[in-house]
Amino acid sequence: MQLSPENTITSIEPAINGRLKTLDEYNELLDSHGLAYKKVDYYLQVGDIRQVQGWILHITIVRSQIKEVFERILPTLLESNIPFKIIQNKSVAGSLLDGSLGHAVVGKVMSIYTPENVNIVSLARELASLTTSFKGPTILTDIHLGGLVYTRYGSFDPVIMNDVSGKEERFIYDQKGELVRDIYKIPFQMPEGVKWPFEGIADPICPPIKQILHGIYKPVTTLKSDAKGNVLKALYLRKPFFLGWCVIKEGKKDMWSDESGRDIPDRLAWQKELHESVQDVVPMPKILDFFVENEDTYLVMEYIRGRSFLDTIRELNKNCETWESIPVKDRVVILDYILQMISIISRLHKKGYVHRDITPVNFLIKRDEKLVLIDNELSYSLIIKKPSPPFEAGTNGFMSPEQVAVSTPTFKEDIYGLGATIIVAITSLSPIAFDASDLLGLKNSLSFFIDDEKVTEMITGCLDSDPKKRPAIESILNTFKNYRAKINQTSSSPDRHFKTKRRYKIEDVITGGIAGLVNEPTLIVNDLWQSRTKSKDEISGKQINEFGKSGGLYEGITGLLYFIARAKKCGYDISPCQKAYEKGWDYIGCNYLEALPNITPGLYGGAAGIALALKEGIEGRLLENNIENKSYLSRCLNIAPVGLDLASGVTGQAISAMQCRDHLGNEDLEHLLQGCLTLLLGPRQKIGYWIMAQDQAGRKSSASSFSNGNTGIVWFLLHYCERYNDEAVIRMAIQGLDACKKLFLLFKKMFKKYGYSVICNDPRTRSGLPGLILIFIKAYKSFNDGIFMEMAEYLLSQYPANIVHENYSQATGISGLGELYLEAYKAFGSIEWRRRADWISDLFLNTCRKGPTPNTYYWLTGNYSFPTADFMVGNSGIIHFLIRYLDTDEIGYRILL
Repeated sequence: MQLSPENTITSIEPAINGRLKTLDEYNELLDSHGLAYKKVDYYLQVGDIRQVQGWILHITIVRSQIKEVFERILPTLLESNIPFKIIQNKSVAGSLLDGSLGHAVVGKVMSIYTPENVNIVSLARELASLTTSFKGPTILTDIHLGGLVYTRYGSFDPVIMNDVSGKEERFIYDQKGELVRDIYKIPFQMPEGVKWPFEGIADPICPPIKQILHGIYKPVTTLKSDAKGNVLKALYLRKPFFLGWCVIKEGKKDMWSDESGRDIPDRLAWQKELHESVQDVVPMPKILDFFVENEDTYLVMEYIRGRSFLDTIRELNKNCETWESIPVKDRVVILDYILQMISIISRLHKKGYVHRDITPVNFLIKRDEKLVLIDNELSYSLIIKKPSPPFEAGTNGFMSPEQVAVSTPTFKEDIYGLGATIIVAITSLSPIAFDASDLLGLKNSLSFFIDDEKVTEMITGCLDSDPKKRPAIESILNTFKNYRAKINQTSSSPDRHFKTKRRYKIEDVITGGIAGLVNEPTLIVNDLWQSRTKSKDEISGKQINEFGKSGGLYEGITGLLYFIARAKKCGYDISPCQKAYEKGWDYIGCNYLEALPNITPGLYGGAAGIALALKEGIEGRLLENNIENKSYLSRCLNIAPVGLDLASGVTGQAISAMQCRDHLGNEDLEHLLQGCLTLLLGPRQKIGYWIMAQDQAGRKSSASSFSNGNTGIVWFLLHYCERYNDEAVIRMAIQGLDACKKLFLLFKKMFKKYGYSVICNDPRTRSGLPGLILIFIKAYKSFNDGIFMEMAEYLLSQYPANIVHENYSQATGISGLGELYLEAYKAFGSIEWRRRADWISDLFLNTCRKGPTPNTYYWLTGNYSFPTADFMVGNSGIIHFLIRYLDTDEIGYRILL
């Protein structure tokens, strides 16, 4: 890969998110022993790991004992020259130990990769003996060998391959010598064909999961899956011949252990004490039992039939509209709940307790519309000064600065949490969407969503970083009583004019947003962007967020390479991203281009997407316009297709080829396009219904998804027909449009029956709607037929005019919707669609946050605590919309949804 010498600069140093930021703690420990190391993901690796796979020894350690344990076992490892990894620092260790990085890595503070010439059984015995007196949580994927030592069979230095979405996956060899994925199974399972070497130490069998707890409790469902301990709904014998429901909070041994050596069982014991002290004054679930079993602790409470305050907010604003668009009666209901909440907090404070976790999910609404306060384990007593020190943690966005710093609690911590909770209730956005460090900016942003100056001032005051300046709870109560009376006196809210910010402000945010892609808190490690990946937790079946490198266009490094080149073509300063851009191409070159043609061919996660990034880099003069780069581009497009769809199939390859046509020879381009059309016109294909979907009942129907279904295929055909006058393809495109018209009638029927909320919040229909709109816009421009404009505008009109949603993404969120509005405005000329794009632009301007590096911006989307830079699901997609918003006459087409 040859980079263009133009615009070569000294890049800023990369930064990573605060939770994962290097604190130079454990690398200093290695330095003190003169050990060389390198950074590998969340770890520091000492020594060379040469085997592909084998039995790994894991050492689990609570945070307060990591250094002591390391010093205890290090001489044994050095004596035999055994390579190992240790977690980078205490901050990352906290994330790993509390389950934030996924259940599969809980407890894995150290990993030891024993060479074949070392007796692993003797080593395991020695390490177990050395660590017997220390503590550590259970490693769920492993078998316990004694002390802090666990083991599993898996990858040392695995074979890395990329899946169809571009994400890295680890592979090892099975007993037949074939490559298989290294799957982290929970609970542990012996791999087939592998011998268990630890006979006499432990058996490779996990104890069965208990079906009955304490002899009387029968868990039925998991209400909340958590590495520190699940929350269970259970049956128990309440009276002779009478079963009752209860909730059981589980505390796993040694989980969430703090610097004082206290863990989650200690928190549950404190919660029991608190409940018994205040439950006659403050509405809380009654405590039924407290017991320890198999070293885990259980707190049993009465089961409250109800729904959370957060779920209630979402139900009352299921159409994702602004506060003022919600019916008056529903706004009054929400305000009544807020008044109840304030009253409950006030009663708790009068008993001398600070809750320290005031959030919308910690209030349940019973059938009688009364609120109940739950999750009190972080509470603190100002009277008896207990617990000391206060327990750490809380909920991101709802924790005051002094709570984050673990200062001595005051009632003002709850005022901060209350203000953040009210933000959710009124704006329908998480408080992390707003920048609370800038009070004037916060007030202005809240004024965009809230029509009452006193309310915005009160909420802003609650989030003041100085606790002494936060309002008293009585003042908050009076403000919202008055606001409720004001709302209740009006039958509807007057229309407000939402004025678009001036152009220079948007340009400033775009420039700062581009710089923010390589600055804290955006997740970038060693100048390589990290993506949020999902893995399935084997215990709960829940999707767990993890992080790692991905080469994809949809989600990954290729998407950033594509975006940065496009931003430069539009005249924006991309110099802060120059170093990451070069490192990104190094990664793509080593992991994809050097492996051609043996990589996945798709647009979203493979070679066709890389071709687009190459094309944009050449045209943006970031890559050399030479034979080598054009050869890579052509080779990326000449890989045998897999499937027909846009995301990973031949349609995506054809779309990429059309976009890259100026860099391909005519013969090469014609060969690529004709190969695609041959497959789409094949004898087995039913035109307009190339791809069929199947529901849970086994019923088949035409797949409506733009990325994975038929609408993406029709969209390609329309683009082909625009450039080439091919009668056969025109007929095929018209047949595809006929199928799209039938799909439109189905959507129209569903909208009339169910409304916006059901259609646009259901993933099965949400993914198909934007693509259908885009097709009708394109068909109108191609055939000048007003019926296509009518269908497109009808579907667009089903979205709220002033939409509010936490999903900002290009893929399924409001930046993608904003680009649809811009396409409609350019095609139809209706000012309504430009006005709706204005609203989305303003929403982004009012929820962008200033980064810690001067003149940088970022967005926190989807209620995640830190951002990724990804194109389709991250911050660069938002910036892409803003760039297009400023230039709705941009030449070219948006190629992705």
